[in-house]
Amino acid sequence: MKIDKIPGVNPVETGNKSAGKNEVDRADKAHGKGNVIDVDRDKYTPGKRNIKNTTYDKPATKIDQEALAEVKKAADDANSRLKAMVKELLARQGMTFNEALESSEKVEVDEQAVVEANELISEGGKFSPEAVSDRIVNFAKAISGGDTEKYDLLKDAIEKGFNEARELLGGSLPEISDITYDLVMDKIDNWANGGEVA
Repeated sequence: MKIDKIPGVNPVETGNKSAGKNEVDRADKAHGKGNVIDVDRDKYTPGKRNIKNTTYDKPATKIDQEALAEVKKAADDANSRLKAMVKELLARQGMTFNEALESSEKVEVDEQAVVEANELISEGGKFSPEAVSDRIVNFAKAISGGDTEKYDLLKDAIEKGFNEARELLGGSLPEISDITYDLVMDKIDNWANGGEVA
């Protein structure tokens, strides 16, 4: 049995034959029907769309290398002074740093070391809460390129650092470190709100 045409279904032509509007259907014509079909072709019509830019338009913030170098120098100077003080303390006890590390002997802090340490942490000293808080906030400003939009990120990182120090020291910090923390938070808040920081 051969089925040439299914009633109610238009035949479909395949291949490279072109079909235009009002063209006679070749299959029907072959069967003597001569039906004319209306074929609409798809056409590309460019539309007008508002294409939104999907990239970040704000230019990347650059790290303030000069300010970063200043903060690093200040920290290096302060650390050098502290190292020298420890080295002198050990030398007064006839020890070197390596010997002190390897020794089970307790290092005694003499009066001169106490005086020098107090000078370092007192007002105007390199390790005073004011000086350390300035270095921390200036470092944060330098690595953010002065971008206050990074305030939350910077503040979280500073809080994380102080919290890790607390954990290392058994859950609390010395009073001077708590004072430093409070100053850092005040200064970074002030900076984020448009104020100046030393």
